[in-house]
Amino acid sequence: LRRQSRRRFRCLLEVERPAAKADLLVLLGDEPRARYTKAAELFHAGVAPRVIVTGGGDATELAAKLEGAG
Repeated sequence: LRRQSRRRFRCLLEVERPAAKADLLVLLGDEPRARYTKAAELFHAGVAPRVIVTGGGDATELAAKLEGAG
């Protein structure tokens, strides 16, 4: 069921157009490296001044990876 949900909502998580300015970015947990890499890229591009990381067990790990990315 979890894989089906990911496939169903993938279109909501992938953006094909340039990002607009935002107050913050929300990084959803429990995903592969590509998601936090993209969040770091958007942050460095000045899209938003803050990133909020969510997740059951991996939020702390993802936050540390983001901090490591600058």
